[in-house]
Amino acid sequence: MCPLPGPRTLDGLFAAPPQEWLAMVTLEPARTVKVALGPLQDLGLAPAEARLAVSLAEGRSLAEYAAARRVSINTVRTHLARLKSKLDCNTQAGVVRRVFELLPSVRERGG
Repeated sequence: MCPLPGPRTLDGLFAAPPQEWLAMVTLEPARTVKVALGPLQDLGLAPAEARLAVSLAEGRSLAEYAAARRVSINTVRTHLARLKSKLDCNTQAGVVRRVFELLPSVRERGG
């Protein structure tokens, strides 16, 4: 933190206690890698469905995804059901396999 300069000169800043302070906080953002969702959206997936598919392939649970996106778990389950239908998969694992086929970069990141 440092005092905000006021009408006083810089020499006078440390002689009298300043009235205002400035604090600057810098945070390093979490490393995120954006994935091009084009191949998934080309299959007719809505953006929310494509994001869910990638999230599952990266190892997140439905509950984690719901909390991160601030949607209900029922909404996420609906998206998963649509994903299964559109990707012609019977299981959540099948959806993940399909994402790995379409987006190899997700697998390379350790998803």
